[in-house]
Amino acid sequence: MRVARRKLSILVTGCNSGIGLELARHFDAEGHTVFAATREGEPDSVLGTCSERVLPVPFEMSNSASIDFLCERISKKLGNAPLDVLINNAGIMTVGPIEGVTRDELRRVFDINVFGTVGVTQAVLPLLRRSEDARIVNILSVASRVNAPFFGVYSMTKSSMLSFTKALRIELQASGIRVVNVEPSTVNTSGLAHLSEALAGAGKSLSPELASLYANDLECVARWYRENRNHLPVSSVVSAVAKAVSDKRPKATYWVGAAAHLSYFAQKIFGENTMANLVRKSMGMRIRATGTRRGA
Repeated sequence: MRVARRKLSILVTGCNSGIGLELARHFDAEGHTVFAATREGEPDSVLGTCSERVLPVPFEMSNSASIDFLCERISKKLGNAPLDVLINNAGIMTVGPIEGVTRDELRRVFDINVFGTVGVTQAVLPLLRRSEDARIVNILSVASRVNAPFFGVYSMTKSSMLSFTKALRIELQASGIRVVNVEPSTVNTSGLAHLSEALAGAGKSLSPELASLYANDLECVARWYRENRNHLPVSSVVSAVAKAVSDKRPKATYWVGAAAHLSYFAQKIFGENTMANLVRKSMGMRIRATGTRRGA
C-alpha cells in the first residue's frame, strides 16, 4: 500500500551516474529535495539535468573527515528540518580471482562499499531521527546471497552490507526508523558495458602461474557477460527504491528482477554445492568430478 506523503529531504550517495543519478532525477521530478552525493573531483552529471531542488554534495566515501563535512553541509541546509531518507547506493566493483587480489585492493573496495557506507549512515542518523517516518534504503545485490565467479570481493562487501542492514533494522526499530534492502540482479549501467573487458583483462594483474590457471575460466565468464543481454534496466531499480520510500509498510527486502528471485530460491532448493556447479555450467566453465584431484 502506498500513501501520499509530504515532500521529503533525501540523501542519495553515488549520484555521478547510473542508479544514483536516475534516483536523483526521479525524486526531483516528484518535488522532493535531494542531496546528491557525488565523488570529489569528477564531473557533476546532476547539475545540468535536475532542478534547483537537487543539491550536489561532493565528498570522498573512504575519508572520515569528508563524510563529516558532507553531514555538516546537509545539516546546515536543513536547519531544524529533518532528513527523511538515506539511500546508500555508492559502491565500486573489482573483478578477478580471490587468490590474486592484493590486500590493498581488498581494503580499497571495503573502504568504500562497507566502511564508507557505515560511516555515512552513522553521520546522518541524528538528522534522520528528527523525521516522523525516516527510512534507510540500502541498495545491495543478489550477489550478497548468491556468488558468481570472479566477483568474490564484491560479493563479500555486499554480504557485509546485508548483515549491516539486518542488524540496523533491529537496533533502530525503537526509533521508528525503517531499514530496507533492495536486491537487484545484474543492472544494465554504463559500467556493465566494460565488464567483459575487465574480466578478460583480469589475468594481466596476476602472476604468470595464476594467469595460466585462471585463463580459461576468466574467458568463459567474460564471454557470458558479453553475450548475455538479459540485464535489468536502471528504471527497475529506481521503481523498487521508490516503493521502499513510499510504501506505508515497507518490506524488509525488495527483490528486483526474476533472476534475483530465481538465483536465491534455487540456492535454497538445490544447496550450495549443486548451485556452484550450476553456475559454472551455465557460464561454460569446466566442472571437476567430485572426489578427483589435480593430477589424479
